[in-house]
Amino acid sequence: MIRAESGEIGMDLARTQHPDLILLDLHLPDISGEVALSRLKNDPETMDIPVIVVSGEGDEVQIRRLEEHGMDRFVSKPIDVPRFLEVFDETLSSRSGHRVAGELGG
Repeated sequence: MIRAESGEIGMDLARTQHPDLILLDLHLPDISGEVALSRLKNDPETMDIPVIVVSGEGDEVQIRRLEEHGMDRFVSKPIDVPRFLEVFDETLSSRSGHRVAGELGG
């Protein structure tokens, strides 16, 4: 797992590290998560990386707007861990064709 302290650093890391998945908070210290999402999905280096947005906020209008920017899934805070693992697994398996979360426990 790679952690970034800001949106700009996170986008740079996504370009260089090519993670399997990005968890994106909407409240970043330097730019909005919505702007970061849009940039990630419009960059050929990162556009195929699935993005799960994690936020304590999110009405239907905002979620639709995030989907238009390329968000794969939305998870509300506080996080329901079993549901989050399902979303995590579904998102990665839809891209790779195999289950992931079931393998976390060994």
